[in-house]
Amino acid sequence: MLPAIIRYHSELILTFTVSGKDLMASRPEDISLIGMTSGNKGELFKFVDDPNDFDGGMFTLFFGGAIFSGDIVGHDTYELVVFIKDGDTFDLDGLVNGEVIAAIFLASEGKDSGSGCNTYGYLALAILGVVPFVFRRK
Repeated sequence: MLPAIIRYHSELILTFTVSGKDLMASRPEDISLIGMTSGNKGELFKFVDDPNDFDGGMFTLFFGGAIFSGDIVGHDTYELVVFIKDGDTFDLDGLVNGEVIAAIFLASEGKDSGSGCNTYGYLALAILGVVPFVFRRK
C-alpha cells in the first residue's frame, strides 16, 4: 500500500487508504501507529482530531471526507493521515535539511499465550518500514 504524499513547507503529510480491520483498533485514539525515531527507537504517533493541532508526530483519521472520531467499522475504508516534520523525532536523519526519511507501521498489542508477555503484531503499513521517503528542496 503506497500513500499519497504531500510536502507542506518542512512537513511531510502521508495519506494511507486503510480498511477498518487493518487499523486494529475500535476507535481512532486507540490506533497504535509507530514510527522509528532518529534515535533508532519505536515511538507512538499521537492522534489528533482538531486541524488546529496538526503537527509533526501526529496523525488523524478521515472517513467520508471528514475527520472521524467514532467507532471504527472493519469493512469501512478510512484515510489515515500522518504528519512528519523535517528534522523532528520521526525524521530518521534528525536534520533540518529538506529531506524527510520515515519508517512507520501499525501495530496491534496482544497477549502471548502461556507466557503472559505482550507481543506485537505488525500489519498494513509494515511494508513502509523499509521504504524511505526523501524530499529535497528545489
